[in-house]
Order: sequence, then structure tokens, then C-alpha cells
Amino acid sequence: MDPAEYKAIFQMNSEMRDYVQRMLKGHPGQLDFLKAITDDWKVGGTQGVTYMWQDDPARSTTPVRTAMMVFQSKEGDCNEVSALVVAEAREAGISAFLAYVTENEQGESISHACAAVFVRGEVPEGLAYGKFETDAGFRARTLATAGIEESEGLHMVLIDPVSLSKQMGNQHREVELLGDRQALSFHLSDKAGTISLLSPHIFSEVDGLLKGAVALNPDNYNAWVQRGDLYLRLADGKFTFSKDFTEEQKKPFYEHAISYYSTALGLEPRIASAYVGMGGAFEKLGDSNSAIDAYKRGAAAVPDSYAMHKALGALYYRLGDRQKALEQYETAANKLKAGGHLDTGVVKRIAEIRAEFRQPNIPGKNHTEKLA
Repeated sequence: MDPAEYKAIFQMNSEMRDYVQRMLKGHPGQLDFLKAITDDWKVGGTQGVTYMWQDDPARSTTPVRTAMMVFQSKEGDCNEVSALVVAEAREAGISAFLAYVTENEQGESISHACAAVFVRGEVPEGLAYGKFETDAGFRARTLATAGIEESEGLHMVLIDPVSLSKQMGNQHREVELLGDRQALSFHLSDKAGTISLLSPHIFSEVDGLLKGAVALNPDNYNAWVQRGDLYLRLADGKFTFSKDFTEEQKKPFYEHAISYYSTALGLEPRIASAYVGMGGAFEKLGDSNSAIDAYKRGAAAVPDSYAMHKALGALYYRLGDRQKALEQYETAANKLKAGGHLDTGVVKRIAEIRAEFRQPNIPGKNHTEKLA
């Protein structure tokens, strides 16, 4: 792929360039300019940008928008609106990139994108990204990705145009700068995810996009998870051409799914959905021990997640071990409650097992007293 294609996300037209020049005349300083375009293009800002959810029906014709498309439509998600900020900053001569956020300021695990810009000289207190200022390893990796050699007096500032609290100067805890090649990979996997959501019957196009995403950036663990999900759905007969697959025909696709999930977890071990998907694929292959191991590894790696405990509960229930099933379902319910959530399916299953324990001739009746 031609390197120029990596920058297609950030392509500008004459109208956009005129806009940048007008903003520069009114706001000649780098930080003033960045604040002005952030105020313009943040969700609910002066340009009237609205957040566009991934499942918006309008995405059926344009699954993912480039900077130019956001400029024209005034609609986009975190990745798309941030790409516009990056494009305009670059037009103004400011080094700027997309950044992938995996942990926000509150310490919550998220999948999010924002813009990262580099400015020299003094910046107001709290505006510069603290991790870039204090973490030598992170600073070195980030500068290498950005291709910046002279870093004296250089500061990194995060701009998050879709944030509801702070759009400029965010202090997200875990951030990875994306070079343009990596940004295109992110763009392709984002497009694949949107198509899967809106048109779940489509396989080949989504598979092609995800292959392109991991070819561009083998470290794009989200794309690997998506490939796992896609092949799991394929083996489960979710596509017209796979509905009549025999068990023998399904087997290699379950194995592919497990391999893709494993690759993703080798890159980022805290992806709850990958453990759940992997465990589910092992179950379909009849390998309950490997499924249990996958769920347990997930529970250890992502302790705040209820999903592995729910999956373990369901598996133990199918295996006939009601006591272990109940323990896992109760753990899932407690984790959900701690987060202010409720899963009626989990609650119903707990009630059913407790009722079984109170019946004669049911394995686990000796657990009745604990439940009383």
C-alpha cells in the first residue's frame, strides 16, 4: 500500500484549508489555535457537531468517516472527529496524531480515540499530558512513533473532542500514539465493526477489512478480537453459507477463532470479551477443561468483569455441577451489583439453582444450609 494512502483519513480540501487559515489569522498562537478548533469541533461546539453512534442507520452507506467527511457532515465518533482535529492541526504546521485510549482518567478500561498534538515552549499548568512529561519510557516510545528527534521543550497535549467533561488537556491513564499506518489499521477495523453491527450477514467484506487492518498493524489487538468474533459467528452458522456446516466443517473455524483471540490476548491480556469468546469456542469443540481454563484466566486478568463468572456458571451448570455453578453466578451478580447493574438471566439462574438445592435427590442438596 502506498504510504500516501495512510494519510487518506486526514486528507484536506480547499474549504478546509481556507477554514484553517481563517482560524490562524484570528488565533496565531499554537495553543490559541488548538483551543479555537477544539471549541469549534467538539461535540456540541460552535460548529454543531453531533456524536454519531456506531449503530446509526446512516452509517450503512458510509460506515466510517474521514476528516473531510466529518467537516462536511458535522457528524462523527471519537475516532472520526479526532481525525479532523489532527488534520487541521497538521495544516497549521503542528505535529499531530491519533491516539488510542485504553484507560480513561477515572481508571476505567475503554476503547476510545482522541487527538495528540505536540507543542513547544511553556504551556498552562495541567494542559500538558503528565505521562509524557514524567515517564521516560513512554516519552521515548511516543517520540519514536511520531518521528520526532529534537524533544527539548516539547509537550504533548491530548484533545478529546467528544469528551463531556474536558476536551483539551485530558490525562487519560493509558494512551498509545498511532502512526499513520496504525491509524489506518484502526480505521479499517472500526469500519469492519460498523458493518458487522449494521449488516451482520456480511462476511467477506468484513474479513477483508480485518485482514488489511492486521497486515498494516499486527499489534492491533482489537482487529484480532474482531477476527475471533467473526470466525466464531461463522462456525456458529450465523451466515447464510455456513448454516448447514457439519461439525467437522465447523471445527477449523472454531480453531481459527481461538488462535485470533490468543493473538489478541498476547498483545493485551485484559480483554474480557476475548476470554469469553475463546472459552465459548473451546466449549463448541467439546473441550470443557480448556474452556474453564480460559474463563479462569480471564477472571484473573480482568477482576472487575462479571462476564467470565457468568460463562463459568453456565458451563458448570451444563456439566451438572450445581454448587460451582451457583458460586460463579453469585460472583457475577455481586460484580454486577458493585457496578450498579443487573442481569436478570443471572438472577433467574441463581433462583433456579437455589430451588433445586431445596428439592430431594438433587446433587448438591448438602448445600441447602448455606443458602438458607
